[in-house]
Amino acid sequence: MPERKRGSWAKRAAPWTIGLIALGVGVIVLRWAVFDATFGPLDPRACEGGTGACWALVREKSSLLLFGLYPPGELWRPTAVIALAALLTALWWRTVSRVRPLLAATFVIAAAMPLLMSGAGVLSPVSTDRWGGLALTVLLILGAAAVGIPAGILLALGRQSTLPIVRSAASAYVETVRALPLVAILIAISFLLPLLLPNGWTVDKLLRAVLGIGLFNAAYYAEAVRGGLLTVSLEQYRAAAALGMSRSLTLRTVVLPQALRRSIPAIVNTTVGVLKDTSLVVLIGLVDLVGGGRAAVADLRWRGHPLEIYVVLATAFVAIAIVFSRLGRNWEFTSEGRH
Repeated sequence: MPERKRGSWAKRAAPWTIGLIALGVGVIVLRWAVFDATFGPLDPRACEGGTGACWALVREKSSLLLFGLYPPGELWRPTAVIALAALLTALWWRTVSRVRPLLAATFVIAAAMPLLMSGAGVLSPVSTDRWGGLALTVLLILGAAAVGIPAGILLALGRQSTLPIVRSAASAYVETVRALPLVAILIAISFLLPLLLPNGWTVDKLLRAVLGIGLFNAAYYAEAVRGGLLTVSLEQYRAAAALGMSRSLTLRTVVLPQALRRSIPAIVNTTVGVLKDTSLVVLIGLVDLVGGGRAAVADLRWRGHPLEIYVVLATAFVAIAIVFSRLGRNWEFTSEGRH
C-alpha cells in the first residue's frame, strides 16, 4: 500500500513540475523576445549592451530573407509568388473534393510563378542567380514535388510490373538513390552534368537543383505509393477484370485512387522532407531562405546576434511543415468521407 501511495503522489506531482518548468522557460523566452528586445532603429549600435533579442537585425535583413538578391525595384514579383503560394494552399485546403479543376488551377499558378520571377520576355529579365529567400524555397518545394510525385508513381507502378526488365530497373533506381546522400546527387547534377552536355548546351542552375531534389525524393515517393498499392486487395483487380476493364483503366480508376488516398500521410511526410532538403541548395550557390539567413549572420556590422536569425528560420520551417501536415490531414479526412 505505501508503494501505491508513493506512485500516485509522483503521478500527481509530475504534471505540476513540468508545468512549472515550462512556465519558467516561457517567462525567460518572453522577456528575451519581447520585453527586453530591441525593435529599432535599424542601427547595430541600438542593440549594443542589450539583454534581449535584436529584432532590428531581422527587420533590416527581411528583404534578404524573403527575396534573396532579387533587384529591389522588382520585389513585387517575388512577393506575388509568395502570395500565389498562399492562394494555392488555400485552394487545396478548401476545395480538395474537386480534384480536376484544382489540379488545373495548381498547374496554372505553379507555372506562372517562375515566369513571373524571370520576366518571361515581358518584364525586365532577372537571372536565377538573383532569386533567393523564401520565394526561392517555395519554388524549390513546388518544383521538386512536381518532378518527384509523378516520377514516384511511375516507379511504384514499375516495381509492381509483371515485366522483369521494368521491375528490375525501377527497383534498382529506388534502392540506389535511397543509398546515396542528397548532397552527392546535387553536386553531381550541378557540376558533372554540364561537363557531359555537348558544347554550347547549358542547364540552368535552379533547374538542376529542382531535378536533383525531385529525382532524389522520387525514390521515397515511390515507396510511399507502393505501400498504398499493396493495400489494394486482389478482389479489386478481379472485379475490374470481370467488368471487362483493361489493365490501364483499372489502374487509373480503381487502383491508383485508392492507393494514393492511403499513401497521403507518407506522401506528406516525404514533402516535409523536401522542405528540409531545400536548405542544401546553398552548397551549389543558390541563396534560399537558409542561405539568406547565413548571409545575414555573416554581416560584421550586426555580429553577435545570430540567434535571432536562426529563430526566424526555425519558425518559418516549422510553420510551413505544420501547414503541410494539416493539409495532409484535411486531404485524408476528405477522401475518407468520399469513400
